[in-house]
Amino acid sequence: MQSFVSVLTLVCLSISLFGCAARSEVKNLSKAQAQAQLELHHRYECVSSGSKGEFKSALTIVQRNWNYSLVWDNGYVGMGIRVENKLAVTFLERSPDGGFIFPPGVSLYSIEDEKLVGYWASGDGDVYKDTCTHADSVPAPQSPQQKPEPANPGTRI
Repeated sequence: MQSFVSVLTLVCLSISLFGCAARSEVKNLSKAQAQAQLELHHRYECVSSGSKGEFKSALTIVQRNWNYSLVWDNGYVGMGIRVENKLAVTFLERSPDGGFIFPPGVSLYSIEDEKLVGYWASGDGDVYKDTCTHADSVPAPQSPQQKPEPANPGTRI
């Protein structure tokens, strides 16, 4: 456990120092340039690979000053910083009791027009691909002819 705390402390310190350097670079820009550089869309549809194959999720990103708060609909939450066209993120999975499941994961995305294209890892020794497309760029699903049955309470769809 002590080694995990040491690694987590090192990761947090690295992100903090990286964030300070990024902030000073951005502060040298005009306010309009800085805002344009930092702005990300709020909703994304993601297709990711993982140890159990490909999966999909929805991602919401909220800017908070120089940080980004990320929430995936599959139970993950994260915090990130942006430098130029890169978004570095650390994330955790929420446990059923409201806590978090360790170890934390990391992602590094390239920001490409309407997409975040990158890689993620969460401590199993492998690195996986992740592509998130701005939700307005994703075609809306066709409306079903019949109204679907409501899900049972507690059933995740």
